[in-house]
Amino acid sequence: MAKAGVRKALKRIQGLAGFRKTYKLNGVEKDEPMVLLKRTNDMFPGLLVGVGVDNLGRCVQVCESKAFDPTKLKGEDEWRTMMGAFYYLFQAMQADVESIRNGIVFAADCDKTGWKNFSLEAEKRAAEFYSDAYPIRMKVHCCAILMRENPKYNCTNSLLRSMFTCSICQRFLM
Repeated sequence: MAKAGVRKALKRIQGLAGFRKTYKLNGVEKDEPMVLLKRTNDMFPGLLVGVGVDNLGRCVQVCESKAFDPTKLKGEDEWRTMMGAFYYLFQAMQADVESIRNGIVFAADCDKTGWKNFSLEAEKRAAEFYSDAYPIRMKVHCCAILMRENPKYNCTNSLLRSMFTCSICQRFLM
């Protein structure tokens, strides 16, 4: 899918084929998606908290950013595991044209997240996926901070709660 026409769509298809080749995501093994998601969850417990659907029919992914520890990505096998998990997660969240058009919602708890959770290499690799390959349409991208302990952010919390009407995000932001 590409709004700019056939040329851009072909570029995305080529980008996705290159991404799949780089991370050896050939889909031959029927258990591969679950294996990679489980390994990623084992490597970064809490990173992928849950997936649900909001009242507009968009898939919602909730995560805890503090769970990402880039020092655990020591070799290409770990990179393949994580990037493959996200590839298959997006495949599941956007299984048809309608879900791609609806877009997806990411809500991230960034409380206690810092430079230790940042990796320029991870950003570079992820950008190849979401910028050049996969037809991701982010409707809402939000870094939510659980604000019970810091009253100065209460107005932001109310704003976030009004943006997210699905029950998963409501529980996440309470």
